[in-house]
Amino acid sequence: MQLPYSMNELDEFVTPQGEVYYTLRSIVFDSWLTWKDALPDVLEQRDLLDQDIYENIVSLASSLQTFHQGLADYRPLTSTPFKVTRWWDPTERDERWNQGKACLFSLKDYTATDLVRLIQKRTELAVTPVSRRYVEAYLPDE
Repeated sequence: MQLPYSMNELDEFVTPQGEVYYTLRSIVFDSWLTWKDALPDVLEQRDLLDQDIYENIVSLASSLQTFHQGLADYRPLTSTPFKVTRWWDPTERDERWNQGKACLFSLKDYTATDLVRLIQKRTELAVTPVSRRYVEAYLPDE
């Protein structure tokens, strides 16, 4: 461990540029989405984080942040409304997942139908409902 407040090795990670960050750091400024949400829980898999994957994660988080900032209940938040269950998965065959281009999440007080409508209205992200509460959002194919 390299950072003073890390309790275990999963509390921090090394960026492709060689910087060491806490996993609780926001992916994009002023966002509730953190690197802990995006990174795998297996330390060895984090070594596979390259510049392209890093940029995909940042791009997806930035689009989700843009959508989230437009919601009426954004400002008074005191804790994260996101529940991210899957993001970058280097073991997955599907390029969306193994390249950090997809995220599976729910947002407190919103249904999947609400999220699909709102995300498509405010971003260029592709979004698919997967249950009543959860959606997959992903960067559009190039």
